[in-house]
Amino acid sequence: MRRIFDRLASGISQTEPATKTFFQCLLKACNSYMIVLLLVSMVLSLWYWIKTEGLETGWYEGFIILVAIIILVVCHSIRDFWHEGQHKLSEKELLKMTETVVQVFRGGCQQELSISDIVMGDIVVLKRGYQVPADGLYVSGEVLELDDHSESIINGQNPFMLYGAKVIRGNGRMLVTSAGMNTEWGKMMSKVIQAPKKTPLQAQLDKLNTRTEIIGLLTSLLILVELLLRLQLEKEDDSPGFPSMKGKPSTAKDLMDAVKRIVLQPTRKISIFTTSLHMLLVGITEGYPFIITLSLRYWNKKTLSGKAFAPELLARATMGSVTTICTDKIGGLTLSPIQVKMCRIGEEDINGDSVIDPDVVDALCDGIYTPVLDPKNAYSSEEEGVLSWAALKLGMRQEILKQSCTLVETKELNSNEERSLVLMRKNRENETVTCLHWKGPATTILARCSFYYDSKGRINDMGREKRMDFEKFIEQMQSKHLKTIAFAYKKINESSEENSFILIGLLGLRDTDWTETKKAVEACRNAGVNIKMVSSGNISELLDIAIQCGMFDPNSLVLDGNEFQNYTDKERMDRVDRISIMGNARPSDKSLLVECLKQKGHTVAVIGARRDEAPAIKHSDVGVTMGTWSTKMAKGNSDIVILDGNFSVLETIMRHGRCAYENVQKYIQHELTMVIAALLITSISTGLLGDAPVTAIQLAFGSVIVGIPGGLALLTEPPAEKLIGKQPVGQGGKLITWAMWRNIITQASYQVAILVTIQFKGKAILGIRPKVNKSLVFNSFVICQVFNLFNCRKLEKKNMFQGIKKNLWFWVAVVVIMGLQAAFIEIEHWVGGSARLNCAQWGTCLLIGMVSWVIDCIGKFASDLITLCIGSISR
Repeated sequence: MRRIFDRLASGISQTEPATKTFFQCLLKACNSYMIVLLLVSMVLSLWYWIKTEGLETGWYEGFIILVAIIILVVCHSIRDFWHEGQHKLSEKELLKMTETVVQVFRGGCQQELSISDIVMGDIVVLKRGYQVPADGLYVSGEVLELDDHSESIINGQNPFMLYGAKVIRGNGRMLVTSAGMNTEWGKMMSKVIQAPKKTPLQAQLDKLNTRTEIIGLLTSLLILVELLLRLQLEKEDDSPGFPSMKGKPSTAKDLMDAVKRIVLQPTRKISIFTTSLHMLLVGITEGYPFIITLSLRYWNKKTLSGKAFAPELLARATMGSVTTICTDKIGGLTLSPIQVKMCRIGEEDINGDSVIDPDVVDALCDGIYTPVLDPKNAYSSEEEGVLSWAALKLGMRQEILKQSCTLVETKELNSNEERSLVLMRKNRENETVTCLHWKGPATTILARCSFYYDSKGRINDMGREKRMDFEKFIEQMQSKHLKTIAFAYKKINESSEENSFILIGLLGLRDTDWTETKKAVEACRNAGVNIKMVSSGNISELLDIAIQCGMFDPNSLVLDGNEFQNYTDKERMDRVDRISIMGNARPSDKSLLVECLKQKGHTVAVIGARRDEAPAIKHSDVGVTMGTWSTKMAKGNSDIVILDGNFSVLETIMRHGRCAYENVQKYIQHELTMVIAALLITSISTGLLGDAPVTAIQLAFGSVIVGIPGGLALLTEPPAEKLIGKQPVGQGGKLITWAMWRNIITQASYQVAILVTIQFKGKAILGIRPKVNKSLVFNSFVICQVFNLFNCRKLEKKNMFQGIKKNLWFWVAVVVIMGLQAAFIEIEHWVGGSARLNCAQWGTCLLIGMVSWVIDCIGKFASDLITLCIGSISR
């Protein structure tokens, strides 16, 4: 049971199996009724054509079917393997968590046990860097500091510790009071994790894929039944050995005998039978998820690089459907009027991924904390901003420093130069150290330093060249209009020389620009996204932050977490949409809020950072954490990790998410148009002529060359600026909208009408031979799909060329498709004996494709006109 708990802790569902190998994914892909049908089709095709035409040319259709089967299996396997790979990191964290060994006193003796073996009553030894392995009580040792934002200082007055927190400072011992699923964490997670999490877009795509498979299978069976009925009703005996039905009662036995003779008899009708099975290739049901997965990987890498990363592949696209964002007060919102924009320690620029030696962090935090030591000091907004930055980025805890540091003396050296010296005494484990800290303008401090720290904790001599490097960096920060300050210190028992200070670090400061945050918040609200601040802080504090960020709505509801819990179910559902701020909220309050919002049909994103926020993050549709200060558990349960903690990045991700969602719709519209047109053309032609104008090989080839390059062209369309102004689709939104169905029906009807007409009347209208007629129909079909790519770029707008210059891949795809199609026509003529097309016939095909542009404009104009008339009548 405890191992299930560990799986929950790492953000993995308890029902999720172990990571599969690629070979296991391959076997799973082969276990499909569609693959079995295609294999049967391949065997029948090889048998018939080799027997009819000989081995020399009779093998190639069956071989093409085999290649198609391999493509389907491999695509399915790669997609599943990629999906499994998304969870490899969490699996590694799980293994690391379950195999972590801790020191435990049990039965009077000390022993090493795995976290999963800890039981109630054990005494656990905690040291710096250790994870709290269970819920428990502090019993002895030094004051402990945890990375838990709610309960960070642990001592005799505050002894309670919860599972998952990490010890930042101090050593001590803990009495285990509950372990495994009995911990507070386990109880919270068990309420929200019942099944593997599936994003709304993923669920919609899975539903579409299943329906496509079913429609393809039913259509194939329909074509076969249609063929059998036609053969029964023929007056002339086209198939030798077929029993005459004249004057005989139709019985089930006679019909079965007829079917057996048709299926088993080696005639050309077997070719039509295999063609009906090939209709499943037209949809290429694995094409939807495979191409979409490929494009999402491309966009995630391109748009999130350096700003964020998304462990969940579809998270960015789902972010475009979000209707409500629940954020904590530290969820990307700046809390001080001064921001630290740059930090340099030694030769390294410090960012969210930097690893800094703990001694350097302690020295820098001590220097930053010095203004707080003097109770008479009302520290400035600059010092307040640096303190806030140190708390978020360096993990500084003022409560710990207040207990361990004592002010000895403070002195302002020169008020014009804003320099201050602070003599402080600090208790460190078994010793007391007295240090002189110096903070002030970077150029002034640098001139008095003889040594400097690097990020690895080494103290280096400040040579002439190194001093010049620091001076250049200071000039670089000043050129960016940053105020530069430096921190230095020395132990007073080491040297009394004035210039023997050790440079700790350089900071570049800038006044906070609330404009960017306000614009991001305003953009979200204009896009129909509600932002709710839910935090353990008091209501007045949250209200001030909301007003500064432009989040507060006077007509909204501001309430306490306990008040929300005390509501009845009906009251909660009635008021949940109006809530803007919820203060003094517990983790269970946030989870309950998310549950209510999802029940109301919202797609919810939760921004959190603390360990106890992980249940709400996991329960949301999109979980977001800020990578710079979020706990490991919060990150492990999130779908998107924003690296720099900037709220405006979320607005960027949302805009690109909406672009990804719309691009998926464009691709699906194009693929459905091609599938429906191909199925109708084949069904009509087979029913009336007993033969299809487009062979199975041609359908497979056309579907691949148009589906893959064309799909990537549509799915890589860049986002438009006006896209963020659209309303989100939410959970109740339809992946295939009315506008898409209008476009699909219009284009498919045109393609079916024109190509069936050419199939039946091509000789009379164009004066061409039957072989040329068949090549013309196939070529026109593919070119119609190419021109329909332009139509699909705009689902509702009439100007299909708007912004087309920004997408180079679109033009590459068009050229590639046309080149491959021309090559296929020539190869098919050489291998299969089909007809070539001359320039005039190619021009006819291009003209047929261009007419689809006119049809698209007419369809959209007529739809807008009908909508306008209906609106006028209703008014």
